Amino acid sequence: MKKALQSLDARLETKIPEIWKFIKWCVVGFFANGVDMGSFFIMQALMSQAFLHAPIGGPAWWQNFLSAIGLNEGLGRFIAFLVSITLGYIVAYILNRKVAFKANNGIALSSVIYAINVLVVIIAGSWFGTAFANWLYHRGVAAAVVNTVPKIVQVLIPMTWSYPLNRLIVFTQKKEKTIIDARH
Repeated sequence: MKKALQSLDARLETKIPEIWKFIKWCVVGFFANGVDMGSFFIMQALMSQAFLHAPIGGPAWWQNFLSAIGLNEGLGRFIAFLVSITLGYIVAYILNRKVAFKANNGIALSSVIYAINVLVVIIAGSWFGTAFANWLYHRGVAAAVVNTVPKIVQVLIPMTWSYPLNRLIVFTQKKEKTIIDARH
C-alpha cells in the first residue's frame, strides 16, 4: 500500500505538480486544523464557564494594554486559542515540510520564517478569537455559536496567505547543481 501511494504521489507530482502540491497542502491543513480545533474544543469543554470568562490579569500596564485592544476578559478562552493554534501549526509545519512540499532547503531559515508567521498568527488569532467570542457573548448569542464560530473564522483567515508563503518562501527545494565535465 505504501509503495502504491508513493507511486501515485510521484506520478501526480510529475503530471500536475502545482495542483498536486496545493491538494496535499489542503489535506495537511485539514489534519492540522483538526488538531487545532479538536484541542480547542476539548480545552473549552474542560474549563469552567467562570474560567472561560475570567479577567485576564497581570500588571497594570498589561491590563491597560489588553483593555485598549478590547480584551479585558476571557482568560480561559484566550489560553485555549493560544495552545490550540500552537499545536495546529506545529503539526502543519512538520507535515507540510515532509509531505506537501518535500522541502530540502535549509531548515534553519525556513523555520525562522515560519516561526515569525506563526507567532503573528498565534498572537493575532488568540486576540481576535477571544475578542470576537467576548463580543458575541455580551450580545447574548447562544453558547454554541460563541464557542464555535470565532474559532472557525480564526482558522480560515490565515489560510489566505499561508499557501503562497509556504510554497514560495518557507518550504522550497534546492535546485540541483549541474556539474559540467571539462574533459568534453
